[in-house]
Order: sequence, then C-alpha cells, then structure tokens
Amino acid sequence: MQKFVGAVLLAGQLCVSGVVLGEQKDDLQKIIDSHDVTTAAAMAKYYLKGVTLLSIRELLEAEGEKQELGSDWSENNIYWKRIEDSLIEEIYDPIAQEYDTMQWIHVPWREMLDKEYNPENINKISKHLETNVGKKQTQIIDHYLSLYVMRTLTFSGKLHDVAGTKAEKNQMQTLYVKQDEDVFFS
Repeated sequence: MQKFVGAVLLAGQLCVSGVVLGEQKDDLQKIIDSHDVTTAAAMAKYYLKGVTLLSIRELLEAEGEKQELGSDWSENNIYWKRIEDSLIEEIYDPIAQEYDTMQWIHVPWREMLDKEYNPENINKISKHLETNVGKKQTQIIDHYLSLYVMRTLTFSGKLHDVAGTKAEKNQMQTLYVKQDEDVFFS
C-alpha cells in the first residue's frame, strides 16, 4: 500500500510539474513570438550579402590573376558571374534562410529567459505582452533593436553599397520605414 501511495504521489507530482513546465514553455514561446525582428534580420542579410560578394569577388580576382586570365576576367565575364552566383547559392543562401526563419535564435532566447526569470515572472511577462501596452512596448523594443543594428553596422564602417545587394537593401529600407511608422505614428 505504501508503494502504491508513493507511486500515486510521484505520478501526481510529475503531472503537476509537467503542466507547469508545459505552461512555462508556452509562455516562453509567446514571449519570443511577440517580437518581430524581421527588420534587424533584413539589415543583417544586407550586410552579409555585401561582405559575401566582396569576399567572393576578391577570391575570383586572385584566382584570375593566378590563372593569368587577363583583363576580360571581371564581374562582367559570364563565367565569373556563373561562379559568383554558384558561390552565393552555396554560401549566402543557406544563412539567409536561417535568418528568414529565425529558428536559430529561439533556443538561446528560451535559455536566457528560463535562466533570468522564474516561471511566475515569465507568465506575467507573457500575459503583459498580449495587452495593447505590451504589444506597443514590444514594437518599440524591436524598432530600437533594428536601429541599433543599423547604427552599429553603419558607424563601424561595415555597411557598404555593393553591386548585387539591391534587393536586400530595398527590403531592409522598406521594412525599416514601415516599422518606424508603426512605432511612432500608431
């Protein structure tokens, strides 16, 4: 009988802790999902595509010199362009897809929240972020994150216009302007 009672108590404890942990995980995901870092990710993708292209072009130029391909070996050469496109697909595109899904950031974000806050506070934050005030605060945080990313890349001299990054630049600018309007004019 004692073993039976112990088993029932243990099962009850596991059920309760499972429910609490399940709620906490849901709350953690709600906090993460309340943020929209698409604009900051677009800025990172614009920067990343630019430095990837510069690196590929430097590599192709050096290889052209090594192979003595002459003055026709340049960004306008069809073979150069094919190799550049192939390397972009191999190097940049998989990373850009990771930025689009943002899955890579969920695990460390969850770990940080779990480490810094107890389940009760996580629940309170989650519920607050569902309110109109909480949603607006999240928009402001996300906007200032984008602003911080842009300023860091710009003022550190790392953000340059590079031929081949027009689509990423346009996306970054469009998202930033919309985010700016949503934060300050709503």
